Amino acid sequence: MVVWVFETCMPFDLTRLGKQSWNFISNPNGLVSRFLAKYFPHGDFLSAELDSNPSFIWKSIWSARFVIQKGCIWRIGCGSRINVWKDPWLKDDSNLKIATSVIPGLESLTVSDLWIPHCREWDVELLHELFEPRNIAVILSIPLGNGSQQDRLIWHFDKEGSYTVKSGYRCILADDNAEIQGNYNEMWRKLW
Repeated sequence: MVVWVFETCMPFDLTRLGKQSWNFISNPNGLVSRFLAKYFPHGDFLSAELDSNPSFIWKSIWSARFVIQKGCIWRIGCGSRINVWKDPWLKDDSNLKIATSVIPGLESLTVSDLWIPHCREWDVELLHELFEPRNIAVILSIPLGNGSQQDRLIWHFDKEGSYTVKSGYRCILADDNAEIQGNYNEMWRKLW
């Protein structure tokens, strides 16, 4: 497996680094994932911090983490691993997370807590108590399976749920993020 490393990344380079970043999610037991897991011993890649003295490889891969964060979404299985407020789980292109403010005392609410007990149906009454109408409509459009599968992260911008360089590139180009544009412009300024 090739690890792409660049000091200053252009959008296409970031998408290739994003592919390696996606491997931390899709193949956590792979050789590279196990080797670089030392940078996030108490969490996962998406919540990893840039250490005070990172290796050049880790710094490069970590720089593409925002691409994965932008398009990574939870596919609901049993619903117990997905935090309602913090995790991206809504199938809404404009916002993958709940827009409603966190309700004090319910910070650790999971998706499975939004179901009717012992039933794989949304508790509509509870949804109306907790969320604004836009969120309710999106939540009710999410189908619930039989619950035998585990919750897992997928790539929202691909039909198969896997990150591709092409879909990552489109995601970056669609992003109006000033940081990306700033880094890109700074790279060209240095070049000239």
